[in-house]
Amino acid sequence: MADSKFKDQQIFIDKRSIWIVLFDRLRRYIMLALFFGLFAFLLMQEGPSDLSLEGYKVLCLFVLCVSLWATNLIPLSITSLLAIAAVPLLGVMEASQAYSYFGNKAVFFILGVFILSASMIACGLSTRISIW
Repeated sequence: MADSKFKDQQIFIDKRSIWIVLFDRLRRYIMLALFFGLFAFLLMQEGPSDLSLEGYKVLCLFVLCVSLWATNLIPLSITSLLAIAAVPLLGVMEASQAYSYFGNKAVFFILGVFILSASMIACGLSTRISIW
């Protein structure tokens, strides 16, 4: 009985070289490693003499974000959050000052409520509550 289910299926055999298959599967991770490696390399270099150190760090971060946005290796929203989180980590700006541009605490409260409601919808808890 189980053999008849698999009888009509065609089997695809990949005849490419193993190195091509591995590169095809790992291309995204290789490109991410190259982008972040280039970012780290640029941060270790000295910037132009007429540009401050903080300005050079932000310029390197901008190049990284634009390249990640252009290639879409990481989703756009995550890349944007990465940029905002990286500014205090690079020592360009204090964390409280960098995050103050988001607004007041109500923004984070509403964001948390949306995250909780999305998780309740995804797991089906909202349906159970509405039926009860």
